[in-house]
Amino acid sequence: MARDSLVPLSALRLMLVPFCLVFSPLSLAQSDEDPLTLLYGDEETVSIATGTTKPLRLAPSVASVITADDIKAMGAQNLDEVLQSVPGLHVSLSVRYSSLISVRGIHTKTNPQVLMLIDGYPITELYSGTRPPTLRIPVNNIERVEVIRGPGSAIYGADAFAGVVNIITKDVQHLESPRTGISAGSFDTYGAWLQSSSDWFGWNWGLSVELTKSDGDDDRIIETDLQGFLDTSFGSSATLAPQPAATHYDILNTQIKVSNGNWRASVNSWKQDKGGLGAGVAEALDPEGYLDVEQHLVELAYAKDNFSKNWRLEGRINYFYLEEQSRYNIFPPGTVLPIGSDGNLVTDPTTPANLVTFTDGVLGNPGGTEQSGAFELVGYYSGLMNHRLRLSTGYKSQGSDTEETKNFGPGVIDGSAPVVDGTLTDVTGTDFIYMRDQNRNIKHLSVQDEWSFYKDWELTAGLRYDDYSDFGDTVNPRLALVWQTGYNLTTKLLYGRAFRAPSFSEQFVINNPVERGNLDLDPEKIDTYELSFDYRPRHNLATKLNLFHYDIDGLIDLVDDDGQSGGTKTSQNAFDQEGYGFEIEAIWDLSSTLTLAGNYSWQRSEDKATGRPNADAPEQLVHADLRWNISPTWRFTAQAHHVANRNRSFGDTRDEVDDYTLVNINLIKNRLFDFADIYFSVHNLFDEDAREPSAGPSPNIPNDHPLPGRQLLVEAIVTW
Repeated sequence: MARDSLVPLSALRLMLVPFCLVFSPLSLAQSDEDPLTLLYGDEETVSIATGTTKPLRLAPSVASVITADDIKAMGAQNLDEVLQSVPGLHVSLSVRYSSLISVRGIHTKTNPQVLMLIDGYPITELYSGTRPPTLRIPVNNIERVEVIRGPGSAIYGADAFAGVVNIITKDVQHLESPRTGISAGSFDTYGAWLQSSSDWFGWNWGLSVELTKSDGDDDRIIETDLQGFLDTSFGSSATLAPQPAATHYDILNTQIKVSNGNWRASVNSWKQDKGGLGAGVAEALDPEGYLDVEQHLVELAYAKDNFSKNWRLEGRINYFYLEEQSRYNIFPPGTVLPIGSDGNLVTDPTTPANLVTFTDGVLGNPGGTEQSGAFELVGYYSGLMNHRLRLSTGYKSQGSDTEETKNFGPGVIDGSAPVVDGTLTDVTGTDFIYMRDQNRNIKHLSVQDEWSFYKDWELTAGLRYDDYSDFGDTVNPRLALVWQTGYNLTTKLLYGRAFRAPSFSEQFVINNPVERGNLDLDPEKIDTYELSFDYRPRHNLATKLNLFHYDIDGLIDLVDDDGQSGGTKTSQNAFDQEGYGFEIEAIWDLSSTLTLAGNYSWQRSEDKATGRPNADAPEQLVHADLRWNISPTWRFTAQAHHVANRNRSFGDTRDEVDDYTLVNINLIKNRLFDFADIYFSVHNLFDEDAREPSAGPSPNIPNDHPLPGRQLLVEAIVTW
């Protein structure tokens, strides 16, 4: 699609129709019902914005809520597919095909600027500062997903920078009957899950188990890769391209919840067995490599409404454990590489090196464990007229223990041997490992006041102080003015500051062929300003308009050492960025059986020093959703998602990334034989050749990363 073609005309018309109806002569005055009840009677609530439950339109942030019913209606199989429906949010791919969640044009190599929570607790890998690699969260145990677009550090601290995603799991201990489901589909994709509950010794118990596996789409072909370039340069013939990217996975997701009065506890476990590595960790195809990941989140929480007069008290203790074991065939058997005296690949042609043949490939198996323990105490005070105070303090201890075996690098080879086989050397606990064991401690204090200072006006003010043992402290404020301008209009004026702490890799990496850590890094900082309108012109039409502007200082990136491109790179607070744009949303109930919904997002993000647009982030997103209740037991839904106008990085001479539109359809049959529900889904109905951009300016994957083709899925759910 041409660059000057902004959005498909059909999608644009869909977005404009609800707004053209705003001035229709039909009004709420025609109804005898209370206007507020008619407009907002079934409105969703959200807790992510303040830590307390509020109606979505009154929340002091730009937030979205996706319910379990929404997830089933869109036929989503994992969290990434759910998030694509959120305005201004785009899910892209890293080289290992981990998901990159970019918000409003904030798009970097690993996108650690979005904080992901499960039931309010971060699931952040310390090494990368983002979600664990290849994390794919199945959806059958999700009750709702709450998303903030904009800063959230005043409540959540680090990494709540561009946005926050909170996955709220189901309270299955309250199920009246056990439920189970099985699914099957294209690419040899299968799934099975079970949810059950019981009462035992006065405690309510709930169990959710979900297994999903897939061989991946064999048509996601990588035509050329980095190894092809190396073959041309050094006379080898080792490349495995063309070949499909490795997108197979085998995931077990388990949760146990228990509760009794004011107490609740949960154990949430996610385990991936031999997950595929996409296009390979070095963008050289690696069909035999894999990544094993398991994470466990354990929580004990206490809450009491009348702990003392005017006080509600909440306390929670959390423990998060993450283990990764990998098998990386960084380059395939037969590769020939220039190796320096430190045993690493030499990328600077002026540095002395010897050509070495790796008969079994370049092998590296980094891994290890990460552990985080946290305690937080939150008090809510309502003893002041028209005020609700939230006070919080907490402490977190984080640590990483690393291990590694490999057949290259310092302490293993020195470049003098012309041939290296697949014998592995264990460098765990030595100075030759990729990163030494690390620890970090964090303390925080925060205060928030929700002040209803005048009829229909509320001001939320918050401040959070965080103290990090490795780089220092930071203070992040927020202000949110919410005005119920009319019975059908709410206006919000928002300001927030947020930060992202440097990850362990950005600070402490050593013995990497091209990347170096930097102990002098400062946290990234962002100031965001938003103006939001929630307008309900008719009882069957809801519209929203969000305007935003942000300024970022000190985004962290890898910078060429000594200004020599192609040599080693060190993490630096490399550049500043600004962005601005808008998001339009609408939901229109055409009848009691037919609903249309959609959103359109536009953003411009650029380097403040050069004015160059941020690479790879889509400037325009369009999402449309149709839901038709054909009969009391039959339902048809369809979704269209359009991604447009992605810029290449500076110096990348390739054509601009092609726009794409993905269409999904779903047919749902409820109450089959009174105990079963059947879901039929087709994803990427028209088999669009959709691609996410590969990194430039000198791309190792010139033709970008292909997305899955057409996929058919069927699921049956049985209530016993």
